Amino acid sequence: MSGFPDRPSRDGFGPTMADDGIITDPERFVGSDQFNLLFWQLAGCGLVVPRAWALLNWSGAALSLAASAEAFDPKGLYVPTPARSAVGTYSLTYASTYPDKDGTSTALSFIAGEGAVQALGNFRAVVVPNANPYVADIEVYDADAGTKSDQSVLVKLY
Repeated sequence: MSGFPDRPSRDGFGPTMADDGIITDPERFVGSDQFNLLFWQLAGCGLVVPRAWALLNWSGAALSLAASAEAFDPKGLYVPTPARSAVGTYSLTYASTYPDKDGTSTALSFIAGEGAVQALGNFRAVVVPNANPYVADIEVYDADAGTKSDQSVLVKLY
């Protein structure tokens, strides 16, 4: 089974397991019903939880990456690159491929995203589709003024 950044499927965890239904030592052995439920739940979670998140910090003068984590990089070896191109207009760029658990280079492809502004007030963040599936474009708005605004934002990518 290959791993992230691909989205998991139930079939990716192997066939539906079967046993004779007799578990002689439940503290040391797990029945097929538990394994099948676990694989089903893992496949479902992998479809709906973010593949990556990043906290972009606006200091008042510069944008920086305060923290990030990626499901496809459990060792934290890679860091996305944030950039600010204009007031309230940011991008977050990941590499186009990452190694899966076997070291095979696999293309990264985000299909959606969301943003949450880390400030009090009536601010909104929008993750805008990009032609590159490994780049997130983020726009932050002051909803009261109707204009773009520089703010720190938490971005989740799916």
